[in-house]
Formats: sequence, structure tokens, C-alpha cells
Amino acid sequence: MHAAVQGQVIGQLHVFNQNSANNTLRPLGETDLILAPNNTRRADAAMEPRGLPQRPPGQGMNPNNDPYPTFVTEFGVSESVDSLHGLALEYFSARTTIRAYLALKIWELRHNNTFAALALLYLRSNVPNSMPVQAISFGTAPIHGLALNSMPPIILPLIVGNHGPVPVACNAAGLAGFQINIPTADLYLGVPAGIPAGVPAQLQIDLFPIQRAAY
Repeated sequence: MHAAVQGQVIGQLHVFNQNSANNTLRPLGETDLILAPNNTRRADAAMEPRGLPQRPPGQGMNPNNDPYPTFVTEFGVSESVDSLHGLALEYFSARTTIRAYLALKIWELRHNNTFAALALLYLRSNVPNSMPVQAISFGTAPIHGLALNSMPPIILPLIVGNHGPVPVACNAAGLAGFQINIPTADLYLGVPAGIPAGVPAQLQIDLFPIQRAAY
């Protein structure tokens, strides 16, 4: 399931890059990132713009001082929402230049073959950047009450989608309420040439195909 979700996300990044960004971005698979001294993390997927300059010595994502991707993604099944949430501060550490972090939590399949899933988008520019700008429940079932009670309180009032007294089903591609919206200004930040002409203002990641890939 992890590989299928990873492939779906990377696939959507490739489609955006080829169809909307004229191949000026570079989608990445698993990527090792130095986030702080003695703290290296492997992101499940990432994307960087072409043309980023090398980082100063000792400030790169690796010992070669390569630039950091501007977008990273983590997928969690056994990993808790609290753990995924805590990674925002690590990815947005003073050392990195990462601008957007997407956490995807997918719970185990239930006896009735339904499952819950939650997408959390964090932006470095948000204040505080430890608060998600989007929190969307996109599974085939709402999130269980016990799981909600174990989440960081900052997340609970932000959750929309298949959640609450009037849950909305994520049951088709292209539904407006189930799109993750990442500003392209963040994706291209640091590129001397800026955002290429014609690139849309947002990269949209559709959660329905990710849901379908999970199980």
C-alpha cells in the first residue's frame, strides 16, 4: 500500500510538471535530507525546481551541499498523526529551505472494507508553520473518534471532508473539496529566474486517486 500511494503522488507530480510546468520541476522519490545536525530524514516523495543554486558549505540537504527540495511528502500507516504533525517543525528547521510539507495518514482497513485517511498540508509561510493550512479527511469512512481524540488539538477544528455531522464523500476525481493546493510561488522560491511563464498559481494534488490506491 505504501508503494502504491507513493507512486500515485509522484505520478501526479510528474503530470503537473509535464503538462503545466514545462518540465521546470523535478519530482523525486525517497530522498534523504539533513534537517539539522544529527538529524537526517528520508522523505517519501519530494519535488524541486530546476535551477536552484547550490547551498553554502555545510548547509545543503546532503554532504554535497545540494539544494533542498521545496516540497516534501510523508505517508503514514503505523505512524501516528501526532508523529507526522511533529515533522513539520523538523522539515521547516532553520537549516532547510523546504516550503511545503504534505502528510498523508491512512488507517488500517476495517472489517467492512472501509478505511479513514487524513491529508495535512503545512506551509513554511503560515503563522505558525506548525499549523496545517489544509486538513482533509478523504477516506472511505470518517476518522474514528478514538483516533480523533489522540490527535494534536490544533488539527481537530480544521478537518473538513468526510468528517463531522455532515460528512462529504470523497468518491470521484476532481472534487473541489478534496484537492490539496500548493502555491507554485513556494515551489519555485529561490530560483533566480523565478516562476516560468504560464505555470498555474497552484499545484493541485487530487486525493481521490490516492484513496483508490491505498487498498
